[in-house]
Amino acid sequence: MSLGPKAYLTRRETFSASHRLHSTNLSDNENILLYDKCNNPNGHGHNYVLEVTVVGHIDPKTGMVMNISDLKVLIQTHVLDLVDHKHLDLDMEYFRMKNLVSTTENLAVFIWEQLALQIERASQNNHIGMSHIVSLRSASLRALRSSSTASSAVLAATKCTTYSQRSIGQQQQYSYSTLPSTSTGILTRERQRTLSEQTLVIDSSNAGLYALTRHLHTSSILFDSVSVSTPSFPESVKDGTIRLLKKVGDKVSADETIAEIETDKTNLSVNAPQGGVIESFSVADGDNVTSGAVIGKIDTSGSGTKPTSATADAKAKAAAEKTKEEPAKQSSDTSGPAPSKTPSVPATPKGPQRETPTSQISVTPAKQQAVGGGSSGGDPNKISGTRSETRVKMSRMRLKIAERLKEAQNTCAMLTTFNEIDMSNIVEFRKKYADQFLKRHNMKLGFMSAFVKASACALVDNPIVNAVIDGNEIVYRDYVDISVAVAAPKGLVVPVLRNVERMNFADIERTISEYGEKAKKGSLAIEDMDGGTFTISNGGVFGSLFGTPIINPPQSAILGMHGIFDRPVAINGKIEIRPMMYVALTYDHRILDGRDAVLFLRKIKQYVEDSRSIFLDL
Repeated sequence: MSLGPKAYLTRRETFSASHRLHSTNLSDNENILLYDKCNNPNGHGHNYVLEVTVVGHIDPKTGMVMNISDLKVLIQTHVLDLVDHKHLDLDMEYFRMKNLVSTTENLAVFIWEQLALQIERASQNNHIGMSHIVSLRSASLRALRSSSTASSAVLAATKCTTYSQRSIGQQQQYSYSTLPSTSTGILTRERQRTLSEQTLVIDSSNAGLYALTRHLHTSSILFDSVSVSTPSFPESVKDGTIRLLKKVGDKVSADETIAEIETDKTNLSVNAPQGGVIESFSVADGDNVTSGAVIGKIDTSGSGTKPTSATADAKAKAAAEKTKEEPAKQSSDTSGPAPSKTPSVPATPKGPQRETPTSQISVTPAKQQAVGGGSSGGDPNKISGTRSETRVKMSRMRLKIAERLKEAQNTCAMLTTFNEIDMSNIVEFRKKYADQFLKRHNMKLGFMSAFVKASACALVDNPIVNAVIDGNEIVYRDYVDISVAVAAPKGLVVPVLRNVERMNFADIERTISEYGEKAKKGSLAIEDMDGGTFTISNGGVFGSLFGTPIINPPQSAILGMHGIFDRPVAINGKIEIRPMMYVALTYDHRILDGRDAVLFLRKIKQYVEDSRSIFLDL
């Protein structure tokens, strides 16, 4: 039986995995310089796109190179089951035993080694219903960046075909082309789709070239605009309030942030999938949006779209008329006769009454205050003495903080115990090793790492503090995840340090520094703040002397740090001036007895005052 023409068949699959880029052949500083944030000790994740291409002759009986379903099973069994939702460095023996860096290149090589022999064996044993040999042509792997699903690097293993870089768009091209040696005609049919799974390319040396392709494709020639969608939300977030940072007609580059979504926990960025000019927005500033919703379109043709002159003139005219009407309206309200209908007055807020009734104080928007000539210009953060009030809607984050704090008060039986810590040794320790620490780790040594490590050791010694109440059960955790309260421009955020029991001082300082930078930029992810078994709040950075923190539910305790102040203390019967800090432990009395809480706080005091006791396991 004669064999048919040779053809290539491609199957596309996706999977998710986490890893840490770290080479044992390099020093810590070299790893940080080379891999930057990808060297984070806690690792990071990627969404991967895998394209596996096999080559063989078309079977005369079935008309196929091989059954695409059989190829799917082989990929699932020998690749996806091993890598999907796994930590490449911890869960895969291939990287752990060979001591390989889990780069996309090495992962592509692993996939090639897994599939090449399996596919050829399957065809030889007739497991795939073919009467000829099918071999692996290429295994192409893309690692998508978390900030955008566009512009991803394409890497292939040895002996694999290297694919050209292309963006992942919202369009799909269907095409059928006939190119005989004497003809130049091309018949093309296009449809818009959302997903691609197969590519079939048929090659014959005796005739023309026949191609039937089904693949994702975005081109500035074929498609002049791309849709902009909101990023995927975590399961705990249903929707968010969008704030548009760009206007229609603005030019944007690829990955540039064009909008921001405020959720209950953090802000999410909406980035441009490609460079171009914003063509339209399908949402307004302040609208609620959900995960994956289309918010606008970007013109990628390069010509751009600007508002027509007629539209611009109409908008300018309307704005001018509105400006003229506002002063007239204000003058008629103040100097004209009394209106026949009393204007509505906001409800009087609950609380103590003032001497001046609320109805006699004008509540005006910020724009009207500016027109009125107030020195504050309607700024709610300034008091100008004009006896006006400005109402500002609470942000989602502030509402969530208020809700959780009140929930903690209503649910937990909170009690606070106090102690004081002599900071002399840790201050001296910091002075002695500050320069060496900065030189080796390229960051400053602070007090926070000492308290985080001391808390982790104390939690290991007192597992009940690390536990939590769930209904009628107590849940004990065999890991220590410490939430560190960080002040952000829009409110308090609490990122989580994972597995602190395994961290050293440098790991803790590096992670806290990274979270602090993210908090300032408003780029903390939901995953950064999920979980936590214990919280540390440091009011000392603001000069706090004393305070009682509120538990971060569903946790069972929180440690409050305060300022370091010189105070006279009795040392061996003598009065000495020492740098002292008050610390407070607020705990849930439903799960923790007073004895457990006091002993736990004393453990922290012991480990901070003399860190050598940590290494002696005392």
